Amino acid sequence: MGTKITAKYDGQCKMCGSSWKVGDEICYQKTPKAICSDRECFKEQGGTLADMQSTIAGSFGSSIVTNLPECTVPDEVKKLTDILDPIFLTAHYWTKERYPAEEVTSDRFGRIRSQNMGFLLQLAMIYLKKDNQ
Repeated sequence: MGTKITAKYDGQCKMCGSSWKVGDEICYQKTPKAICSDRECFKEQGGTLADMQSTIAGSFGSSIVTNLPECTVPDEVKKLTDILDPIFLTAHYWTKERYPAEEVTSDRFGRIRSQNMGFLLQLAMIYLKKDNQ
């Protein structure tokens, strides 16, 4: 999948001939190779951007509506953040350390971080069980 990037070099599209200068926003995709400042030409070259994709749940970047229940959160549940916040932070930096080239704002980074958080939660549960025996 391609992305919008800021051009580091002046260039010209090999397909349509449109040109760009350093600092201009262009669409770029490594495989299949597609690069152009014009989105339509980029698409004709086989390029796709996240906002051009659709998923079963809808389009990337589209808004979702969440209905929150009206309820009181017990103090016992609020105390869970004392455990979850450090685990989330640990999972974040652990993922960042192991995948340094991955943008922390990318969907892929978020999925990997979520898996790591799940692993850490499982380990925490095992540790807490042993501690209480």
